[in-house]
Amino acid sequence: MNELIKPPPFSRLEVIRRATELFRGYADFVGNDTAMLEINFNIIFKKYIYPVYEIDLIEDHDLGVDEDGEKILGYFQPQFNRVFIDSSLREDPRRVFTCWHEVGGHAILQGDWLRQEMKRIGMVRELATTAPMMSPDVEDTLERQANLFAAHAAAPIGFVNYRIQKAFELNQPYRYTGPGRYCFSLSSGTRYREVADFEHLCNCIAYYIKHWFGGLSVEALGYRVAESKWVVDTTHQVVNPLTEFGLKRSSRGPKRRRTKSNATNLGELLSAVR
Repeated sequence: MNELIKPPPFSRLEVIRRATELFRGYADFVGNDTAMLEINFNIIFKKYIYPVYEIDLIEDHDLGVDEDGEKILGYFQPQFNRVFIDSSLREDPRRVFTCWHEVGGHAILQGDWLRQEMKRIGMVRELATTAPMMSPDVEDTLERQANLFAAHAAAPIGFVNYRIQKAFELNQPYRYTGPGRYCFSLSSGTRYREVADFEHLCNCIAYYIKHWFGGLSVEALGYRVAESKWVVDTTHQVVNPLTEFGLKRSSRGPKRRRTKSNATNLGELLSAVR
């Protein structure tokens, strides 16, 4: 095969915009009050994604391992508009992000582009994956875009900010000043946690708001908390490892080589997305 799939021409801002528009579309479909209750992949898929995008989601297969022996968590078949999620994730907290990655990032964001590219290069065989049709650089681009889309669809930063402020009734952000004991004031009472580092602080905050994000793991939500306006790292690290969302879709990750009814207006809530 002489020609290969080209990377989608999506900028970072375009990917984020389209992820945010997915939630807006869902809110228009079910009503703002309902949408503001929580961001739950299962509900959004059933009520909005499947009716609009007609993506088949199959979760009862063992997807095996890749060529390096790493467990495959999910993959997307563009020619059939079909997503597979490994059956081992049924009770695994990684399932939610994996679903957003495959269904949102690959199928919704990149699906039309991949089908157009397959048609352009005359690919008519039924492949289980597009990997043989792309270079490692293109595969890496697709994975990074899907991760970025999934992060912003699963936890739009405006919704994260809103939930943190409501849960802790904050007037100023939590400030990470170094390892130590931190106080978290909730409506259910005050909690004290020993915090090891900035990532741990973000995960602690994520733990107290995770029930509004449909089972998204604390670790995944913690990345978005780190980007919110309600937590600040005052230790002046040169590089914050949480500034890029880095979850991967194999057990070790992709490789370079291969609610209230009177809640804030939805438009205002999402206006802070980056």
